Amino acid sequence: MSNMLTPQKVAWQRIRSNAGFQYRAWKMAIDWVIALYIVLPAAAVLIYQYISWWKGTPVWLEMVPYTVFRAYLFVAAITGTIRYYVEEADQLFLVQRTSWFRKLMRTGTAFSLISSALVLAGMGVLLYPLLRNGYGVNPLEAVFLFLLTYLVKIYLMLGKQQLELAASGWRSVVIRIIATPVLAAVFGFLTHWTSVSHLYAALIALCLAAPLFWLVPARIRARGTFYKDAQREREERMKLAGMLMSAAGYRVPRKTRSKKKRAFLFPASRKLFKERTQENVLAESLIKGILRNGSKLKLAGMLLLAATTAVAVCPNSTIRLIVAVATGALFAWMSKSFAREAATEEYVRLFPWKDTVRMEAFVKAGGSLTGPACAWLGLLCGLLNGDLLQAVVMLPLGYFFGKMASRMFGMNGL
Repeated sequence: MSNMLTPQKVAWQRIRSNAGFQYRAWKMAIDWVIALYIVLPAAAVLIYQYISWWKGTPVWLEMVPYTVFRAYLFVAAITGTIRYYVEEADQLFLVQRTSWFRKLMRTGTAFSLISSALVLAGMGVLLYPLLRNGYGVNPLEAVFLFLLTYLVKIYLMLGKQQLELAASGWRSVVIRIIATPVLAAVFGFLTHWTSVSHLYAALIALCLAAPLFWLVPARIRARGTFYKDAQREREERMKLAGMLMSAAGYRVPRKTRSKKKRAFLFPASRKLFKERTQENVLAESLIKGILRNGSKLKLAGMLLLAATTAVAVCPNSTIRLIVAVATGALFAWMSKSFAREAATEEYVRLFPWKDTVRMEAFVKAGGSLTGPACAWLGLLCGLLNGDLLQAVVMLPLGYFFGKMASRMFGMNGL
C-alpha cells in the first residue's frame, strides 16, 4: 500500500524534479572557479556587513526614508506566482479525474504559499537590523509588516492569474499600468497601520486572511484554467534557465506562426528618418523590431516606471539626479543589448552591412530609444525641484545625455 501512487506523491515528485532542474541550471552557470573567487568572497562580505548592521546604523540608511523601504516590500509583494505543478500531459488522465487533479493542485498551492512565506521571513530576518536601528521598528511591528506583505502578495498572485484569464495583449498591459500605482497606494495605507497600532494591524491582517480561506479553494476549483496553468508552469520552470542562457548570449529560435498579431507600435512600415541612407534604414529596422516586441517593450516600461517612482521618492535633488543618471546609463546599455539581438533577425542579415554602417545604426537606434526616457527623467527632476525653468532646461539635457550614453555604449562592443 505504501507504493500506491497518490496525487500528493505526484505533486512532490514534480516539486523535487523542478528543484533538481533549477539546481542543475545554477550548477551550469556557477562552476568551482566562480564559486571560489566570486561567490564565497561575496558571501563573506555580506555576512560581515550583516553583522555590522546589528552593531550600528549604516550612514547611507539616513538618506533613505521609511516610505522607500515599504516601496521595496511592495515590489516583493507583486513578484512571484502560485504554482500548481500541472503539466499539459495531465489532460490525458488527471483532468478527467477531478478529485485527483484538485488534490494535485492543492498540494502545489500549499507548497507555493509556504515557499513564499519562507522567502518573506528570510527577508525579514535579513532586513530587521536596518528596521530596528534605522527606523525604530520593534519586533512585533516587523512581524505585522511582513505578515501584511505576505497576505497582500497572495491576493496579488491570485489577481494576476485571474487577469491572465480575463484579458490579454494590450488590455492586460493597460490594466497592469493603471492598477499598479493604485495597489501601491493601498499597500502603503495598510502597512502604515503597523506603526500606528498593533491592534489595528492585527485586525487588518485578520480581515485580509479570512477571505483567502474561500478564494484559494475557489481558484483550485475554477474551470477552464488548465491550459493557462500548464503554460504558466512551463514558463516558471524554464524562467531561470532562460535568464542564464540569455545572459550567455544564446537566443532561442522563434517558432513560425501562420498568423501574426498586429504590432501595438509602428503597425505600418512608415519612415522614421527622412534621409534614406543605409545607416537610417538599418536603424529604422532595429527600432521597429525592438518596439514591436512585447516582452522588450514591457521590460523597458517596467524599468521606466521603477525609475520614475525612485526619482519621485528621493529626499533631495542630488540623490534624485544620481538615480536619473544611473537609470539613463542602464537604459543605454539595455538599448544596446536589444539592438544587438534585433540585428540577428533574418531580415536584417539578408543584406551585407558594412561594419561602419552597423556601428552608426546601432548608435542611432540606441539614442532614439534612450533619449526620450532620459528626457522624461530630466523633466521629472526639474519639476520635483520646484523650478519650471529648471524643468525646461533639464528636458533637452536629459535627451542629449541619453544620446551620449547610447553612443558610448554603442561604440563599446557593437
